[in-house]
Amino acid sequence: MVKVIYFGAAREITGKAEEELAASDTERLKQLIIVNYPEMRSLPFRFALNGALLKEVATLERGDKIAVLPPFAGG
Repeated sequence: MVKVIYFGAAREITGKAEEELAASDTERLKQLIIVNYPEMRSLPFRFALNGALLKEVATLERGDKIAVLPPFAGG
């Protein structure tokens, strides 16, 4: 299980600040999030793994923390 932490619009869509999910990599995690929360399909988002922004698919291990990062508006 990995801890998934939702920010911004992702938090609004899921109705959760965080949850634990089982996935072997970030591609599978993305699919799982979209199945659980179909509205996430229309939201572009990226992952950060243990504080590092990801640019490609990454393997996940038990205890990892994944941040779901939608686009942020500056101001």
